[in-house]
Amino acid sequence: MNPLIRPWRHLFDFKGRATRAEYGLYHLTAVVLFFVLQLLLVGVNAGLTGGHPGSMSGHPMTIVASIVEVVVMLLALLLFYVGHIAISVRRLHDHGEPGVKFLLTFIPLAGIIFWLMMVFTPGEYIENEYGPDPRQPEQIGQGTLGGVFS
Repeated sequence: MNPLIRPWRHLFDFKGRATRAEYGLYHLTAVVLFFVLQLLLVGVNAGLTGGHPGSMSGHPMTIVASIVEVVVMLLALLLFYVGHIAISVRRLHDHGEPGVKFLLTFIPLAGIIFWLMMVFTPGEYIENEYGPDPRQPEQIGQGTLGGVFS
């Protein structure tokens, strides 16, 4: 499956494994989507104020738009952070490590070493206790149409 799409399809999945490409592309797309959403919300808010920040300060519509902007951004941030935790746990699984080691990111120096390991070192090339190697093409099982012709 495409490493750009797979992390988003498994956003709340803490089982399985993730490649370096999936890990990196998830974070890249999450940052881009966050900034696009921010620009969109700031643009809508600016449109409500006539393009002049502070020109309608105190106006109920401006206050409501600002509250909606903050709530939407906090929900997006929460969504992206849950996705970050999920893909980090799956990345640890690719190395054959338990997901609880994600807590190492909160230790100052260990967090940097942990991040470098996640980004630059390949996972195990064999099936481990967390699943098959995600770099291998998906096998077509007997229950699918491909099994009929084999």
